Amino acid sequence: MTNTPTLTNQDVMAALEKMASLLQIVEANRFQIIAFQNAAEAVHSLAPDINTVAAEGKLQTIPGIGKSIAASIQEFLETGKIADMEKLLEEVPVGVLEMLQVPDVGPKTARRLWQELNVTSVAELKSAAEGQKIRGLKGFGAKSEEKILKGIELMNRRGDGRTPIGKARPTALAILAELEQALPAGTLEKIEIAGSLRR
Repeated sequence: MTNTPTLTNQDVMAALEKMASLLQIVEANRFQIIAFQNAAEAVHSLAPDINTVAAEGKLQTIPGIGKSIAASIQEFLETGKIADMEKLLEEVPVGVLEMLQVPDVGPKTARRLWQELNVTSVAELKSAAEGQKIRGLKGFGAKSEEKILKGIELMNRRGDGRTPIGKARPTALAILAELEQALPAGTLEKIEIAGSLRR
């Protein structure tokens, strides 16, 4: 089976990020989560077209990509799907994944809202916040509900939610690279991506 030419490096990176988010939601092994996050970063840094690398059987030569994830990438390039992801999507309601589009709602928060309040969509999330149900959860309060409602409002204003990670991360990394080059040596110890994009 030939690789699907329409799938780009960014498509693969977005799929790997989605896998990492799903694994976080189901509380999978943290090393597996980190592996997919690192693989996504590696694909972002990859100069050649990943279809070419895959066709040459060299996916495992990419730093941070082992046998298992290489197989997942190959499967995604050939079919547009990853079997392991499809299984996770059967376990996690699609609306829970969509909640990650709301600013300040990361995988761990989405899981808690799903498991503890049975919130499985953005609409239900809004209803729970407006009904002051979220503040009853440990670690949450009235301000949490306010932030979530503002996040949903912002998401709706943007039309289709936040910028997809597959597009946002490359932009963020490019900005970091420019900052590191522009700032005098020794000015800062480290610059990192923060907020929901980092999660």
